Amino acid sequence: MLRIGIYIPDRDASWELVPGAYNSLLQPNLECVADVCICPQGRSEDETDGEWELIMCETCGCQAVHTQCGKLKKKDKEWLCSMCRGTASGSSKENEVPHEPKRLDLKTKDKAAAQILFLKKD
Repeated sequence: MLRIGIYIPDRDASWELVPGAYNSLLQPNLECVADVCICPQGRSEDETDGEWELIMCETCGCQAVHTQCGKLKKKDKEWLCSMCRGTASGSSKENEVPHEPKRLDLKTKDKAAAQILFLKKD
């Protein structure tokens, strides 16, 4: 960048030099994101092991739900938030059967150019 007249200093950003600047990221502020939280102590309640334990999203870890609110089994505490569940089911299309390629003949004078392989979904 210096060749084209733009000077970029070779140093860390000032906010990265502040001691403990990222400590808040290590302490997640989690609340139950269920549409209806049924915990009597509120969305922030987090028991160590029980029906009001907050279970974080298995994929992103950004959201959590109480074991009871998410209707999770005590032994199987895996949960996906709505964003990760939508991404996993919407984009991968795991349940879809792959379609077979079909050869279509186009009506042209040049037969070699007319026979093109198309991937067509029925």
